[in-house]
Amino acid sequence: VAVPFAMLPVAAVGVIISIILADPALACNDTICGTIPGEVKLDKRDFPPSENVVGRASWTFLHATAAYLPVAQLQAKEKIALGYIVNAFSYMYPSAKGQELWRKVVNSHDVLNVFNSAQTRNEVVMWLWLVHNCITATATPSKPMFPEHDDAVTLKTEDFALGPDGRIKFQIGSLSSDEREAIMNAVKHRWMLAGGLDDLTELNSKAKLYNTNLPPDRAGLGRATWTMLHTMSVYLPTVMSPDQMHCFQGLFAALDAIYACPVCRHHFQTVFPDPEVQKELHAINTREGAILFVWKIHNIVTVDQHPHKYAKGVFPSQATEMHKAMFQVPQHSANQLKLSDLFGKYNATLGLVIWQVEMRWKIVGGLDVSLNDFAPAPPCKYTEGTRLLRVDMFVMAMCPFCAKAMRKIEKEKLLGCSMTCDRTPEQGGGTVTGTVEFTIHYVGMERNNSLVALHGPNELIGDKLELCARQYYYEDLHYLKFVSCMDGNVTAMPTLGPECAKKHGMDFDKLKTCAMSDEGTKLLTTSFAFSSSRGVDMTPTFMLNDHKKVLGLKKNFTAIMCQELILHNMPKDRNEQDREWLTEMTGGPSKSEMGRFTQYLTTPMVCGAAGCFILLGLVAFWKWRTKAQKREEMQSLLPSRHGHARPANRN
Repeated sequence: VAVPFAMLPVAAVGVIISIILADPALACNDTICGTIPGEVKLDKRDFPPSENVVGRASWTFLHATAAYLPVAQLQAKEKIALGYIVNAFSYMYPSAKGQELWRKVVNSHDVLNVFNSAQTRNEVVMWLWLVHNCITATATPSKPMFPEHDDAVTLKTEDFALGPDGRIKFQIGSLSSDEREAIMNAVKHRWMLAGGLDDLTELNSKAKLYNTNLPPDRAGLGRATWTMLHTMSVYLPTVMSPDQMHCFQGLFAALDAIYACPVCRHHFQTVFPDPEVQKELHAINTREGAILFVWKIHNIVTVDQHPHKYAKGVFPSQATEMHKAMFQVPQHSANQLKLSDLFGKYNATLGLVIWQVEMRWKIVGGLDVSLNDFAPAPPCKYTEGTRLLRVDMFVMAMCPFCAKAMRKIEKEKLLGCSMTCDRTPEQGGGTVTGTVEFTIHYVGMERNNSLVALHGPNELIGDKLELCARQYYYEDLHYLKFVSCMDGNVTAMPTLGPECAKKHGMDFDKLKTCAMSDEGTKLLTTSFAFSSSRGVDMTPTFMLNDHKKVLGLKKNFTAIMCQELILHNMPKDRNEQDREWLTEMTGGPSKSEMGRFTQYLTTPMVCGAAGCFILLGLVAFWKWRTKAQKREEMQSLLPSRHGHARPANRN
């Protein structure tokens, strides 16, 4: 960066620009970007992690811990730390089902013997490999054992599944030296970087961070570890049991002793002995205390390792009372934030911190709740081979802005089973037609293991009635008429139910029976869970194709849907043309444009130094403008620092 561009060879300038412009998805091959079928990626969106994502994060932490144990021959310190981790998963794993299965497997006579006899790093690696295969075989017998494709070793799923007596058929001592070596090589290839986690040259790019077949680098391991720690804390009971308190303390002691990343472990070892940190850790006996402790430690690490991550403060950014100096431990330990102060002079920030952490890491209802929040069958007939646009709308039954949006949708017929988008001659001409898969979901909260609605208990009843209408009158989106009718006067919720059901030919007794039974509670729990798993906390919110979030019913909502319809499931022969039209709508360069620039700029024969410099400036301007627009858009979504009311299209 310090070298003037005028001093660089023309070819070098072209290479630099090609690196800036290259699309990671186009620049990598199958070895780098491929995925293992059935293996879950770490979710790179800031949504609460699902059960699968938490599971993947946990295995990433566990395998990395075993593979990178600081010493080859275990001492008492390492064995005790491993025991802390095993117990933490036995008593604090976020999924109740997963916690029970983990406890059964690690306490199985055969598996426990392998752990107790382990004296070396490799033996711990083999023990964890055994645990992972046992859990996979017991929970999902259809999945193959790891390693799957290795001629040197043949593994049968039934040999690893727990039997009725809690035993397994497989005996690790039956492996030959060649088989053991093949397994060790496969595990190391999957979970270890060749240069180790302290080798900066081994750091994967952000694009590779979430790939499934790559060993985790320092950033990937860090994200997995924070996912594990935060989810463990937010799913604890209101009051922790003595076992959970002991395991929580032990888990952090284990991080201090054997965390896989040497650089990270060294930094944590400067923080962990701090008297205030130790005092707070050993005083924790509630979920709230555990949440705040993990939050504080995460901010301490972020402030030290990523000082420029938050320009104005720490997480959450809305907590304006908090500043970086409060988290500079041990440099300024005397000025550090004491968690007790959150219940005193910073009490106004306490609720915000808890809410933001739970919004980021917790799914309402828990990890064991189904996220299948859809009608029993697709409400609209889908023609194979045509385009599909999935539209999810997130509402509250008594939200006045949701009611206004729903009335506008019905009046202007914005949503139906199909839509056609016209294209101008400049955009390629003709029309694009596709099927619309529209579903309403409901947003709520959880307090003390009970579902809570923002507008009170009447809203819960209204949510259930409307979900029951979706359950039994989903064909051709007939239930939307009932929802729109109920929205006619949200303050009268749910007394309009009988009238609206009769008006639109529905059996209200059927809806009422559903709403007042376990069926209604299950539908509501699933809907709340699905909404929170998508990071939705404002209504109405729309999500297109499960990735594009739109807050409120925008004036150009139809254009936004057309944009997504054209981008989704595009025929190959129209790919470039469709992306060009998308560029015109979004104001940014398309991949085809970037590809053409890259090809041109990396050819020294046709790339003069002056031309490259000018084009580099244009590219930099493009990137700056795009980031600025996104930043302005995000700022517009946040409440005013002075407490001004939010725009009327959000609740």
